[in-house]
Amino acid sequence: RERKNGLIAIDSIPFKIKSIAEQDTFRKSFGAMMRSYTKISFSKDLGVKDQDAEFMTFGHPLFEAVLKWISEEFSSELQKGAVFNDPTGVLSGFILFYEGEVKDGTGRVAGKRLFSYFVDNDMNEVQFIQPTIMWDLQETTSNESQDIEIDKLKQLCKTQTISSLRKYQNEILEERARQANIKEKYGVKSLEKLIGDLDEDLVGLTIREHNGEDVALAIRNKKTRLQTYQQNKEKLQNLIQLEKNLTISSPKFIGIIQVKHPDVQSDEMKRDV
Repeated sequence: RERKNGLIAIDSIPFKIKSIAEQDTFRKSFGAMMRSYTKISFSKDLGVKDQDAEFMTFGHPLFEAVLKWISEEFSSELQKGAVFNDPTGVLSGFILFYEGEVKDGTGRVAGKRLFSYFVDNDMNEVQFIQPTIMWDLQETTSNESQDIEIDKLKQLCKTQTISSLRKYQNEILEERARQANIKEKYGVKSLEKLIGDLDEDLVGLTIREHNGEDVALAIRNKKTRLQTYQQNKEKLQNLIQLEKNLTISSPKFIGIIQVKHPDVQSDEMKRDV
């Protein structure tokens, strides 16, 4: 239901969506999904204005669960294809859509992105095209069955899909490296300072123990804390490395559309290539 200021409230989650979110692999990748959401927004700007609002985008458990449900329920329909007109008269061919996924060393999804590629009718040219091109196209009512060499089209796009996914992997790696520097600067360094302070305390306590003071309990407590800090430091350093260890999976074919010239095209609608 709609709330004021452009926000949305979700009072309950359908059973099928909850079932997806409760899968172990899903929870490890995206975290736990809440039973309801009082304030969500699909706009970053609205999310900033209301600190209680959750920004709904890729990576959010509810968003990902809905995407997965759509993929499971309607992927076959998407792959059947559809026909669109390009009102500018520039595009004539096919647009193939792929989902690229990057995971880190923890097994979590570091990022997903939709890639699309235009192939001309002669299947001689393949070029990357933004998926948002869909907003500029006009859906047709054509439902005629066509014999299209989809496997050949996929093969033509193969090199480009891997290249695009590699570039996306590097983008994520740059951001992960930035985050790693912050964690090392503030997280690891802070733990090293605490460990150093405890080492000094233990040296002092050991001297006092040798002088006959009863400080056994204090030494034991300090050693326990020291061990905890050392373990936390090791865990954090391992996590930093795992988060920078990115791998890509084979791009997943999502669907295909055919793009045709409209029957009538005005000069005003023409677009430069």
